[in-house]
Amino acid sequence: MLVLANFLGLGIIIAAVPRYLHTELQASRLSTGLATTIYFVAALLVRPFIGVAVDRIGRRPFLIVPPVFTAGLTLLYLTVDTVGGITMLRFLGGAVAAMFFTAVILAATDVVEPARRTQALGRQSVMTYTGFIIGPVLADRLIDQSWTLVWIVPAVLHIVVSVIGLTIPETRPTNRPQSVARVGFDRRVIRPATGVLAANFGFASIVSFLPEYAERIGISRPGSLFAVYAVAVLMIRAVTGRLADRIGPARFIAPALTLGVVALVGLALADLPWQSYVAIALVGMSIGATFPAATSAALTRAGDGDKGKAMGTTLAFGDIGQASAGPVVGFLSTQWGFQWVYLIPAIVCSVAVVSVLSMPEARR
Repeated sequence: MLVLANFLGLGIIIAAVPRYLHTELQASRLSTGLATTIYFVAALLVRPFIGVAVDRIGRRPFLIVPPVFTAGLTLLYLTVDTVGGITMLRFLGGAVAAMFFTAVILAATDVVEPARRTQALGRQSVMTYTGFIIGPVLADRLIDQSWTLVWIVPAVLHIVVSVIGLTIPETRPTNRPQSVARVGFDRRVIRPATGVLAANFGFASIVSFLPEYAERIGISRPGSLFAVYAVAVLMIRAVTGRLADRIGPARFIAPALTLGVVALVGLALADLPWQSYVAIALVGMSIGATFPAATSAALTRAGDGDKGKAMGTTLAFGDIGQASAGPVVGFLSTQWGFQWVYLIPAIVCSVAVVSVLSMPEARR
């Protein structure tokens, strides 16, 4: 419930802010894009610090305090009526959300044995994704009622998250090695982290350009494509965790990303609606399977003492993928043609496959 409530609130905000900027403040496309991207830039900036802090201070404070700040920032949308002010709120919101997400993933993996870590991450990410799917739908309903409700409802949800956090005991292992990590990235986890970067790059490319893609392929409701994608992600995360733990999460990443390469190429070359539905379902399976396995492999490489720094590094790579996809794919596809909207993510996934396969444990 903690994870679902948090990401349901974030899902509402993420869907509502671009619409608010466009319809209420008449912001330009550039300004709206900046307000969206700066969220992930802020998350990226705090990851190296927060990972070490969560190891040294513990997980529980970061499950309680950041949601309160998120609630306060959300209520400020009631009073801010400038594009610059909204952009600043998004920047601060990205930084605070990164603190919570790092801690909640570590808390989920602290309470299970390493042999079941990918299963735990998969179950948690199902709740994360469910919130992100339902949130935008709920945002549409709230906008029809009033913008006041759009900001109050997620604020209340985040207060609920903080209250739930108060009931959760500290999960940081008491017998773990003392962390002496310095602020920064953990080099040991960079190769599995490239899998998260590729998955997030693919996801952001799907979301950013799906309406135009659907129009080109002759699909009147682009939401139906995203629904197929989302269902595929949820289904695969619910069933593949045990398999990844059994064969080793590091060995699981490359096949999952390879499926994404094939599916993204199929999505780019499809010229019939049914082909697009099949391809995007396979993309969802690939991206859905990659994140838990890559994250689990990164934590295994880091060991118990520096799990926070390892998680911060891994999620930072995901932020890079999420923040860079729109500008990179948008620019290159304008130069080379629309098919490159999904061929470029396929190339990124191919590079990640090579990176992952360079790990000894991935080839063993």
